[in-house]
Amino acid sequence: MPRRKTGAPNDVGLSLYDSPVGQLAWIGAKFKLWSDPRAGTPPSVLTNTAILTSVSLYYLTDSFLSAIWIYAQNADGFPEDYTMADTDAPMLFSQFEYNIGFWPRQYVALVGNLVSYKFHTFGGHFAGLDNPPALIEDIREMGDYYMAGKPTSTARPLFLNQNEGVMYQGRRE
Repeated sequence: MPRRKTGAPNDVGLSLYDSPVGQLAWIGAKFKLWSDPRAGTPPSVLTNTAILTSVSLYYLTDSFLSAIWIYAQNADGFPEDYTMADTDAPMLFSQFEYNIGFWPRQYVALVGNLVSYKFHTFGGHFAGLDNPPALIEDIREMGDYYMAGKPTSTARPLFLNQNEGVMYQGRRE
């Protein structure tokens, strides 16, 4: 993450807090940079109207400042040395090709009970706008998996949104 966000989120947050045009420039740039280059073509619904609607939610709910505080909590970047989760809850993982991060199946399996991994060739960080049908299918699969009684833990399954082919691997040994 660029230091201007991680080191001083209040500077950015307060300077853009009451500026809808400033927030549009800041957040709109993230939509353009972190989305599939084909955004705006089917199945993507990421249009200028969708971007304006999303940015308006930050402005109209006064949530822009609090939304960027996460970067101050992770001033040195997000961790790269993940360890196994403290739960055996099933994890279904969706990776979208143009997301700002890439997590291979083998890497994801190191942190939890990976039972399904999908790689989607269309979509980016904003999967709900870049490729809604794929994200909906993945969420439904998670629900079907949970409702079928497959989870062996009392914890709810963990679903991480991230890029095609389903593989149920069972419990991680």
